[in-house]
Amino acid sequence: MAGWLLRLANMTKKQVAAAVALLVVVQIVLTIYNHLLINWSTSTLKITGESGTIMLITRHISHPHKGGKCFILERRKFLDELPYLQNYKCQILLVPYDLCHVSNGQRLILLALKSHSSGFDRRRLLRDTWVNDLTKPDVVVRHVFLLAHVEEKGIMDLVKLESNSFRDLIVWNFTENQHHLPLKERCFLEYLSHSCSAASMVFKGDDDIFVNLPNLFTYLEQNRDESKPMMYGYIHWNDPVLRFGKYSVNRTLYLGNHYPPFAAGGAFIMTSSSVKRLYEASLIVPVFPLDDVYLGFLAFAGGVEMKHDDRFDVFGYLKKDVLTVKKLLAKHGLKEEEIANLWSLI
Repeated sequence: MAGWLLRLANMTKKQVAAAVALLVVVQIVLTIYNHLLINWSTSTLKITGESGTIMLITRHISHPHKGGKCFILERRKFLDELPYLQNYKCQILLVPYDLCHVSNGQRLILLALKSHSSGFDRRRLLRDTWVNDLTKPDVVVRHVFLLAHVEEKGIMDLVKLESNSFRDLIVWNFTENQHHLPLKERCFLEYLSHSCSAASMVFKGDDDIFVNLPNLFTYLEQNRDESKPMMYGYIHWNDPVLRFGKYSVNRTLYLGNHYPPFAAGGAFIMTSSSVKRLYEASLIVPVFPLDDVYLGFLAFAGGVEMKHDDRFDVFGYLKKDVLTVKKLLAKHGLKEEEIANLWSLI
């Protein structure tokens, strides 16, 4: 303390003034910082700088893995490396005109399944097994498959015939491939926000899943408060970023070592309130090349909370006994014959 006072006494008036000014600036910065760090359960700060850098910051998240979190996405890097994903404007080629029409007082529950345009057999199997629409005085359940365009004219001609027959396809004009899967998420959020606000709950999955619909409907009834910005599913917490392999992301694009919490993309549920927040976040957050992680960034930015449930079974060995099947909400990653076998056990 005495040494510090001695150094202070030897400082010139100009040096003292500069030191005081620096302390004032630091105090202001700390005050603003502490004010802006918000609990994720209410909302999450989004800072957009001139460089296009977006910082997603939160004090803590609603999970035992507590601690400060900061995720940085630099829009310029995403534009340089993934220009098509960032610049694509959603354009629908085919859509059921009455998908989201319900009567007054009816709740709409939407079952939306991502499918490749060439996946005719899978879609037929799902229609013949667990995918069933339902209409009651107070609730309507409808399904829809989410597709994109392919270059093979023969396939697209068959898709048009399928659409005319079943009226359960949404087809966008971007090219169908693994790298464009995040566009299905972004464009579906746009469709829900612009054309399907009647949907109170949305179940999202892939076409390689089996869903125990009675269990799902019970679960939705138990969590029916659509005003809560929630996502329900198999939640990944603090997943590391992979630098090699099919789901790798390079350090140039994303320097962080971990992802925000995200729901496994094979099967999850969104409330109408979360859809609104996710869509608004999609207008700001760059499109990330991994679809489920992309939704995780949107949820983080939009202040959407997540609830984990192991009955969204997206990994692990498939046990085919009746007791196990009857406890499931959804099982992801199945072959066609496995879906048919599970259906026969219900």
